Amino acid sequence: MNLYASHLLAKHFLLLTWLVVVTACSTGPNPGPAVPSNANTNILVTKTALPEMESPEPTLLVSPPLIATSNSISQPTKTAIATRTTLPTPLPTIPQVWVTPTTSKVHSLRLEKQVATKIVLDDEFIYWTPAPNSNRILRYPLAGGKIETIATSHFSNFNDGYLGSYDVLRSGDWLVFTDTRENDNSVWQIRALNLRTGLDKIILEDNDPASAPGPDYGVDGEWIVFARTSESKSENCVQTILSLQNLQTDEQHEIDGQCIEANYKWSNPKLVGRTLIVEQDLPEEKGGGNNIFRIDLETNNRTVLTNNGTSSMPQFNSKWLIWKGGRRYSLGHRIVIINLTNNEKRVLEAPVAEPSDPFLIEDSIYWYPNGFSLFFVYDLQKGQMLKNSLPDAKQAYDAVAVSPKWIAWSRDPDTDSVTAHDHFLEWRAFP
Repeated sequence: MNLYASHLLAKHFLLLTWLVVVTACSTGPNPGPAVPSNANTNILVTKTALPEMESPEPTLLVSPPLIATSNSISQPTKTAIATRTTLPTPLPTIPQVWVTPTTSKVHSLRLEKQVATKIVLDDEFIYWTPAPNSNRILRYPLAGGKIETIATSHFSNFNDGYLGSYDVLRSGDWLVFTDTRENDNSVWQIRALNLRTGLDKIILEDNDPASAPGPDYGVDGEWIVFARTSESKSENCVQTILSLQNLQTDEQHEIDGQCIEANYKWSNPKLVGRTLIVEQDLPEEKGGGNNIFRIDLETNNRTVLTNNGTSSMPQFNSKWLIWKGGRRYSLGHRIVIINLTNNEKRVLEAPVAEPSDPFLIEDSIYWYPNGFSLFFVYDLQKGQMLKNSLPDAKQAYDAVAVSPKWIAWSRDPDTDSVTAHDHFLEWRAFP
């Protein structure tokens, strides 16, 4: 079965089962997050202040934040003082205010027997990975012009080169993406394409089965942060490695490296200036669960923002910090929101029964449509939920992307069809 047919069959399955809510959970006591113990320092640009977070349930915090000195590995304090927190007042839930966006001109691009599976926007172009033949990244001028191929998989000679496994990220002059094989995701490269100069760099690569399916990463300007796994022969374990690299100069800093089985795993790092927000996943032997950490890359001061074991998939910019109020692979029905300008904390209920993980762009939270005929964008400034819908129930959104100026989507005009057919890549001014 080819990728296009798989995509269509998966979509039909979703449409037939949309009333089924799948939940994921794990049992056992949760001892709270592990505090990491080693790092290097002396890193990058501006600093973003974040509030200290209260635990939403009584929990023991077993270690103070660690501060590393230059060219040294910090060690945990041997005589940590355990303190019990009190149960705080529940965070206020944001009331739902539903708004249908004002209709603006919709620009439409027909994709011949293809669908756009990954979409990203900037002020001038729309970029996407097509399916089938997901070994390319294409772009098109928002003002009109011609489709251009700007990147091709380095694994195309295997006939399964794949550029659609992770979201394509756009930051500064760079377009960052994962290049892997569809049939072997233990082989991967993280590539950075400079859209101003045309420089195409391999930032990181591996062919270690323990590293599959490749790292999580976040980008801010010239810097990229990785959370990846790798086999450690010296420690005889699979390690979690948190590291930082400059896209232009290749300057590197390892922030932390630990054996996962005895400690934790880092994932979903997000970077703004010298502040890193990252998810810490505990192994089942330690009760499982996910928590959110803040790491100051200038001082290596590490702060536990949540310790309830049910906080995951953080998103972060200079004004907002959000995360899913649930475990990593559970449905994200509750989104915790912190306004970094005034330290206000609130909870937003997801607008659908089976929400994707939330995405944050500037002042907007949005969710993937997952093959349905509507999708939602929440305006954090106005406190409004924007509902975007298609007039025909036989049509569906395949993917969506939001930028400060534009909103874009891939539209399937005929969800009843199981054969290859044309889809439409569309966009309009946002909101």
